[in-house]
Amino acid sequence: MKIKIHNAISRINISHKKLKELTLWLCTEINLPVETLDIIITDDENLRELHEHYLNDTSYTDVMTFNIGSDVAIEGEIYISDERALENA
Repeated sequence: MKIKIHNAISRINISHKKLKELTLWLCTEINLPVETLDIIITDDENLRELHEHYLNDTSYTDVMTFNIGSDVAIEGEIYISDERALENA
């Protein structure tokens, strides 16, 4: 499993290594067939724009996920709003 962390926002100080380890553990624990996974930490406005574009919903959200792979193995993207994550923590 290949996991990439993209943290374009400096407000969240998170260890990429620990986030990768947690993600790997979770995917293994629930037998999720992941080939590649990109975790993108972004801001509220960017995620709201994605939410509007893909779901026709202008509200803010904390997380959006996309599976761009096949039915057999997941090639996914997880977008996380740093502002929502901090607020919900």
